[in-house]
Amino acid sequence: MADQTTTIPKGWKMITLGEVAEKIVDNRGKTPPVIGSGFELLEVNTISENQRTPDYSRVTKFVDEDTFKNWFRTGVILENDILIPTVGTIGNVSFSKITRGAIAQNLIALRTDTKISEPLFIYYLLKNPSSKNKLLNLDIGGVQPSIKVPHLLAMETAVPPLSEQHAIAAVLSSLDDKIELLREQNKTLEGTAQAIFKEWFVNFNFPGATGKMIDSELGEIPEGWRFGKLGDAIEIFDSKRVPLASDVRAKRKGKFPYYGATSIMDYIDDYLFDGTYLLLAEDGSVMDKNGYPVLQYVWDKFWVSNHSHVLQGKNGFTTEILYVLLKETNITGIVNGAVQLKINQANLVNFEILVPARDILGKFDSLIQPIFGKTKNIQQQIQTLSTLRDALLPKLMKGEVRVAGFNN
Repeated sequence: MADQTTTIPKGWKMITLGEVAEKIVDNRGKTPPVIGSGFELLEVNTISENQRTPDYSRVTKFVDEDTFKNWFRTGVILENDILIPTVGTIGNVSFSKITRGAIAQNLIALRTDTKISEPLFIYYLLKNPSSKNKLLNLDIGGVQPSIKVPHLLAMETAVPPLSEQHAIAAVLSSLDDKIELLREQNKTLEGTAQAIFKEWFVNFNFPGATGKMIDSELGEIPEGWRFGKLGDAIEIFDSKRVPLASDVRAKRKGKFPYYGATSIMDYIDDYLFDGTYLLLAEDGSVMDKNGYPVLQYVWDKFWVSNHSHVLQGKNGFTTEILYVLLKETNITGIVNGAVQLKINQANLVNFEILVPARDILGKFDSLIQPIFGKTKNIQQQIQTLSTLRDALLPKLMKGEVRVAGFNN
């Protein structure tokens, strides 16, 4: 056991991660044979800083049953495993709530000994900013940030008795449970908007539809509709983007979100944009495995990196219509780049889209605006709960705030 080298609450003790680890799950050090579908192979990109559990929607590789059962030298991912990248986005961690998937290279699962540690507590312990800094300091350098498993297991930390670990995990997980429930509600709302879109603009079952169709180069479309360019439906504000280095962001902590290509990267004390916009990933992970774009619907005051196209709708296409439209659009044809995928402005504005009659756009917008209003309200609730969780986390991990019944 590690020596106690810092002041910690009475009853707590200093340990290493190795002391609470029952098992480390990894693969055989090389890529297994992959197939188009089957058992999911989780890679580092499925571990997100802003999501407690792995993002299975980012899985692009699968293995067959024989590989799943026999390839991986220490087993596969089980319920309560803590997933930790060892290359790339070190410092991020994820918690597996179910038995699902196998581990790819550069990712390990820490399986704790539940007789001495609560898995969820260890997960939150590693999410604590001070622990994340320790993980980042384990970087051995090279082309990509990386850490060695023995160094990880030697990392020291203070932990309370098991009963208090359970209590702390229960407080923090209750907040994450509410956040995840709210996110599911937003997915349902978005699904409703997408269903209406498909009925109107794919099946052509819209109010006032006469059934009269005209020929076009891409097939029959309703009378009064046409094909046009996406550039006719969007305003692009890329020239207003100003990137901020991570060290600059760290000095400018505040309340305004700083968006990257796929999610919020930080909160800073300044903003570039004020209003409702659509962020379309410009490079890197620009689309999902089915070819649909990576989008963020954002509003109010925010800053944005130079890795997202910043868009608003025009000519009858509101930003909300634009979001639903692009969510249902396969963009494979406008993505280029061999080493890194990219969507340039020229390809974006020349992308062909179906343009409905203006009155139909207006009716559709009147239906989806209340949906997006609810989405914004729910997102604000998520932000409030996330702020509370993030404020509580370091205090609970230091013993500055104690769960009722555990105060000295």
